[in-house]
Amino acid sequence: AADLRIQVNWPFEFVGHGKALSSRPDTVALDVGNRLEPGVLDQHHDRDLAPSTSVLILEHPDFAYDHLMSPWLRRADDGVALEGRAWSPVITTHRAPDFDGVVSALLVRELVEKGTLPAWGESLARFAADVDQGLWTFSAEEPDRCKSVALAFYAIENEVLGRYIDDAERMQIGLSLVEGEAAHLSGKKAPLSQEDWYGEHCGGWASSSEDAGKIAGALVDDLAVFEKEKASGLFEERSVQVPVAGTGAQKTMTVKAAIAAKRSDSLLLKYWVRGSGCPMLICPSELSPNADLVPSPDAERVPRVILSLDPNYQDDEGRRPSLDGLGHSLELEECEVRQAAGTETRSGAPRYENVTNDDPWYDGRGHEFGIVDSPRTGTAIPYPQIVELATGGHFWQRTVSLAIVVLRVCSAKAQVPADRPPGPPKPEGLGVGCAPIFQDLAVSPDPSDEQDRDGREFWGQYPQPSGLSLEATGYLSWQVCPEFYIEETTWDYHEGSDLGVHAWLQAIQRSDSSVFFVIRYLGETDQAQGKELFHKTAARLLAFSADETSPRHKIDELLFSSGRETFAVCAGKELEWTDLVGTQLVIATYHGLLSHLLGRATARSGLPDPKEARHLAGQINDVLARYAVQELSGVPRLQKMARVMREQLELEAMTERMRHESSALDNHVAKDQGRKMEFFLFLLGLMGLVEATNGIAGLTTLAWGYSFGIVCTAVALAIWGLRAYQVGPWKEKED
Repeated sequence: AADLRIQVNWPFEFVGHGKALSSRPDTVALDVGNRLEPGVLDQHHDRDLAPSTSVLILEHPDFAYDHLMSPWLRRADDGVALEGRAWSPVITTHRAPDFDGVVSALLVRELVEKGTLPAWGESLARFAADVDQGLWTFSAEEPDRCKSVALAFYAIENEVLGRYIDDAERMQIGLSLVEGEAAHLSGKKAPLSQEDWYGEHCGGWASSSEDAGKIAGALVDDLAVFEKEKASGLFEERSVQVPVAGTGAQKTMTVKAAIAAKRSDSLLLKYWVRGSGCPMLICPSELSPNADLVPSPDAERVPRVILSLDPNYQDDEGRRPSLDGLGHSLELEECEVRQAAGTETRSGAPRYENVTNDDPWYDGRGHEFGIVDSPRTGTAIPYPQIVELATGGHFWQRTVSLAIVVLRVCSAKAQVPADRPPGPPKPEGLGVGCAPIFQDLAVSPDPSDEQDRDGREFWGQYPQPSGLSLEATGYLSWQVCPEFYIEETTWDYHEGSDLGVHAWLQAIQRSDSSVFFVIRYLGETDQAQGKELFHKTAARLLAFSADETSPRHKIDELLFSSGRETFAVCAGKELEWTDLVGTQLVIATYHGLLSHLLGRATARSGLPDPKEARHLAGQINDVLARYAVQELSGVPRLQKMARVMREQLELEAMTERMRHESSALDNHVAKDQGRKMEFFLFLLGLMGLVEATNGIAGLTTLAWGYSFGIVCTAVALAIWGLRAYQVGPWKEKED
């Protein structure tokens, strides 16, 4: 713009935190908008984009420069004279602009006016990212760091400057402070590093104006304010259980939390609290005006609560705490409280996929789940209720209702009923290839003594969580392999914690038995919150990340599979509960038969007895012929699920091994039969030789004795040779 001699004036527009925006001409949205595209730079909806908006500008300068300057550049290329033209591009950001918002605005202004970022731009942007993420810390023992311009933003307040400061003036003061500090540091050192913004050379901003002097003085006094409040008992310390970062809330740890009874007057409260050894802070505030109103000195104050963690904190084991799940739990509570009171006014396009409005609790997804903040219109939840939910040790758990079928593959002598009843009807939706497994299936509702003893011993190892009850037990067996059966148990889990049943399932999955689960979710999934709960529960119970874009276990929105586990909501006629159980039963049976027979085939170190080998090879071939199902179902989703399960269980490789073992057993039987036939033919030949010898006329008694001795020696040598052939030096080669 400067090269084109355009006169640029920068008006500012302020909207509520987290508001979703679309791209507009001559406007760039920074640190707000809930998307990343030309004209809108915001990272809060996706933590993987960048740590802050200022870093987004470093990585995507074209989204600001091209979006604003392209119309002017096209006019210049067309020969239009632009000198002296006035232009007022708008910068939109959130109310009460913070350090990152001001730095982002300054970088965009420099970029548009001068065509490139300043030399100090990258170091400032990286520093702003650390401040925004809470990664930059300081203490009273480090005076240089306390002079940083980042701290000045905590003191741009009415009480410090003696007048009402609206958002526009706050932005102008902030820009002036940062520009003054950039000029000061550039005169001290070049190029600038990230550390220079809080190092020994910083602090030049404090003498740039009268307002700057007042702000610097307020920062010096702030530590004394905190110490006085602490001595008055404003803060209560508790040991709080929170999830471990990166574990999906499946593991927890204990941290110290400081809970403020009311709003603190300390501007740098979270830093002083963290420096005193409490990585968690819960603090009420009354500083958030209604986002739908233009703030004024008389604007109605609404309750605000911020819950945060020190992002630098690690325990002795290197674990980092997280608030994953707290924002969602508070939003569910917020909806319930507002609906009960008839005060729910929030609407608009949902800010996240798991909420129903554009003004939910911020769950910390842009800050590695290290900060949770109330809606911009304030919270209706009483403060003690918020504290109890955050410190009660259960906010990461979810209440679910499930039906669970457990198919346990067992190896034992099953008592197949002599008057075996016909197999159960084939579940609807399964393909014709599944018919044999249901025709051959025998159902024994009453277990044998061995089955009953095995079941009691197995389930006795895994105490059931509260709310889980056993509904039914059945025993399924097949005549093709009488030493193999499946125990089918049906469990009901009503209104219990998903982590409670997760621990139970994980313990069973780590057992030596082959266990298969079919889990039916009984909750609602119509709304975004219901789908979020369903996905989170599936992620925990199947031990994968539901945050992945396309997890390999995910068949569709309502069906997940991971080899031994299937988790689903059964909706509509296409997919029924019985179909899922039937599909898993087919896979479990085929897997169990293959594993059992393959184990028997390879159990001995030497060659098996030919009769046993023939019987075993016959069983293997029968299994392969009858149960190697090609078409598991006519329902596309069940077919896809079966392919995932086959891949996870490596059934194709097991089938190939079974075919190999069957061929080896058949060859062993054929060789044994061949050797027996050769020996039989040898005996026939020997008998003929003896008969021929006896028939030779004229042999003397002595000559006949010599001949008979030679024949006997030949027989002995032949028998020795055959025995040597079977167990002698050829054995290793044959095996």
